[in-house]
Amino acid sequence: MTWIALIVFALIIPASIPLVLKRYQESSRMLVFGSAFLILALGLAAAVLGALDPVTSNIPLALLIVLGVLVSAFGGGPMTVAILRASHRVDVEQSTEPTVPAVSQTVPGAESISVPELESLAEDNTEHDPVLRGGLWIGLLERIAVTTTLFMGWPEGIALVLGVKGLGRYKELGKEGAAERFILGTFASVLWACACYGIVQLLI
Repeated sequence: MTWIALIVFALIIPASIPLVLKRYQESSRMLVFGSAFLILALGLAAAVLGALDPVTSNIPLALLIVLGVLVSAFGGGPMTVAILRASHRVDVEQSTEPTVPAVSQTVPGAESISVPELESLAEDNTEHDPVLRGGLWIGLLERIAVTTTLFMGWPEGIALVLGVKGLGRYKELGKEGAAERFILGTFASVLWACACYGIVQLLI
């Protein structure tokens, strides 16, 4: 059962590849949430199987650590994007109703655009807005760093990683919606990295 858990855990990497190759901004909502759900299900299955049969004397520890870091790096992307998309959808629904009259008064022909179309336009503009650029690569490196510090037995390193990230994003956090996206994305990314470390501990 240990090898089954290991295989299930490793499947998270190919499950995240389609979304990475397609680029997060260009991915449909179905692909984003579908990938996130599949990755979460595989992670939970690996955790349960690892907890039921934690004996891995025949599996090199180095292999488990490398696998944990890779799963953390790649699998966290879809999970983070899904949370950001979900939070953005809620924000759009809350802000659409009061902004419809203003749009219809200032934009010629806007009175003929339906509310769902306005929501779609708002979401498209936000998805392509260059707020917090480089999130894909920063997220990958962040999760690699967080997971590595945990495996090294130096959890204090997480504070250093997040401090460097915060300093690098300091000037951008003043943009509208940037601070919220930064907090949500960082929490989701770090929690996934910690979860991957926990799953590996269950497999050891």
